[in-house]
Amino acid sequence: MIPPDRARRFALYLLLSLPLAYVLSASYVGLNGGQLWRQADVYAHILGFAGVKGLVPFQDFLGQRSVYDIPVYEYLIAKIAVLLRADALVVTRCVNALLWLLSAFAGWRIVERFERRSGIIFLFLISTSPLLLHYFSVPMPNTMALAFSMLALSLLLEPNLGGGRAALACALLAVAALIKSPVPFVFLVFYTTYLGAGVLLGRETAVLSLRAHWRYVTGPLLVALVCAVLAELLRNRILGQEMLRFAQDPGWYFGAVELRTSAALWATMLQRFVNASTRYCGYLYLALLAIAIHPAFKLDRVAILAAVVAFLSGWLVFPLLSRVHDYYQLPGTIIAYLVIAMAARGVWTFLTGKLPSLAARSIRGLEYEHLLVIGLTGMALLSTVAMRGLGEPSRTSLFDAVEQALRNEERFRGDPDGADSRPFLRRFCRRPEASGCGAGQYDSKHGAS
Repeated sequence: MIPPDRARRFALYLLLSLPLAYVLSASYVGLNGGQLWRQADVYAHILGFAGVKGLVPFQDFLGQRSVYDIPVYEYLIAKIAVLLRADALVVTRCVNALLWLLSAFAGWRIVERFERRSGIIFLFLISTSPLLLHYFSVPMPNTMALAFSMLALSLLLEPNLGGGRAALACALLAVAALIKSPVPFVFLVFYTTYLGAGVLLGRETAVLSLRAHWRYVTGPLLVALVCAVLAELLRNRILGQEMLRFAQDPGWYFGAVELRTSAALWATMLQRFVNASTRYCGYLYLALLAIAIHPAFKLDRVAILAAVVAFLSGWLVFPLLSRVHDYYQLPGTIIAYLVIAMAARGVWTFLTGKLPSLAARSIRGLEYEHLLVIGLTGMALLSTVAMRGLGEPSRTSLFDAVEQALRNEERFRGDPDGADSRPFLRRFCRRPEASGCGAGQYDSKHGAS
């Protein structure tokens, strides 16, 4: 019989390889799925930084200046593509695959600190989430902000946090805040709530950590805040606007007060959470969240409280952004999956502690951990097969259009008289208000609302 540790290691490799195969298999697929207009803008920036004829940095395919983030992600991909003489979309998927591995590694370390052996369940959750897999398989800078924020949080939760790790966490948070400040915001809310609640409840580890490392704790918070403000100033400079103002209307960032209490927002929040998971698994995850606080499962209640506050903070501080653009749901989904993994492990440990051994009544030598590994790997394989794939017939019209306009060199460079093909893309790159390509437009089978 295979030892449980070896079985978990096998499941680990499988759960890492499935999403990597999904992301890398999209290398030669065009823009697809939800938020097509945003993908088109990101892709235009990448090609602009790569020096493609007819495109310049900070402009979309319509020739309009658009800056929704400091283009660290776009610039990196463009320069790698130029250096390797590779296709920009292929490089994008390879970079996204690396960011996926970093996110999985950081999430594993975070959840293992709260509940031992729950990391394998967390990997299952993120590896079967259509929402996460979709945005890691398309050009989207939020993935880099997500990976860096998770790595920073894993460093900040180290019990022996020192100057080196704190400096690295600051650097990661700085880049993440420059790219998309609402993403590290959610993880910093989790961290500060976890530490603050621990101090208020008299947890010795939290009190000692805060007393010994208060400089290292407050440093990343200040760095993230400064970089978020700096990102707005840089965007204003790029857009040619007044420096001391928001790059966009503050109402777009924070929304109206009435929006936070509207039933529609809370219904959208619930529906998005359910649809972020495969098929009907979202309802099962809701049940696990509901029973996570039961004392019989002996879970870290401070971590659960911090997760609830962090999840709600993304929606309540940026309600309009979260309602319109579902990619702002990524950090909240990760936070929720941390608690779900803890709850699932707690329930499993509780049940297996109450049941008699299976060795005498089932396959000889079979252990409960083997059942868990077999169940997770089997469900992951079925979920991947059942999940709507990339480039299916329902998307071939858009795929063919982008292929013709962007991937065919002669078509993109234009006719002999010098005309380029940008007008060809007008109907694919309009803003949501113009074309209806708003949040969650990819169908529910693919995982969005």
